Amino acid sequence: MAEVEKREEFIEEVPEKEEKIYVASQWKLMWWRFRRNKLAIAGLVVLIIFYIIAAFCEFFAPYDPYKYDVRYVLAPPQRIHFVDEHGFHLRPFVYAYKMDIDPNTLRRIYSEDKTRKYPIKFFVRGHEYKLLGLFKTDIHLFGVEGDGHIFLFGTDSLGRDVFSRVIYGTRISTTVGLVDIFLSFLFGIII
Repeated sequence: MAEVEKREEFIEEVPEKEEKIYVASQWKLMWWRFRRNKLAIAGLVVLIIFYIIAAFCEFFAPYDPYKYDVRYVLAPPQRIHFVDEHGFHLRPFVYAYKMDIDPNTLRRIYSEDKTRKYPIKFFVRGHEYKLLGLFKTDIHLFGVEGDGHIFLFGTDSLGRDVFSRVIYGTRISTTVGLVDIFLSFLFGIII
């Protein structure tokens, strides 16, 4: 009888916080532990951003990844500016390229043409695409209007925008990861 009373006293002494741990599901315990790890939370945020970019890559990419322009073969990345000869501007801009040919090596040399500047704008019209394969639109997250170009990562040997190609590449990379996880899960259940 005394032993039963001791057990009841011990049960009553367990704090409410510890009681939550004993009755929590496995998923809840994993979530609590995951939330304490700041690096894991940062990784989850980056992964979510990658999947959003992969799902809407047509919107985030300023150009068609297959469109090429021979005038800009192997062009270097353009610098984004806030300051020009007139002072500071709130709207960022890029200068146009000026191309020269090196007479010794016959290589193209690109420099900034300070006489032509193009402001970077959000939600600009560009090439037409189907958002998620359903809705036809031509609105992109950012770009320049008119005959200007913005090459954040430069161009490749065919004159295609590298930044747009990298954005489209995230769709393939992230899809491969999801398919791999799904197949591993499926084979693990079967085996």
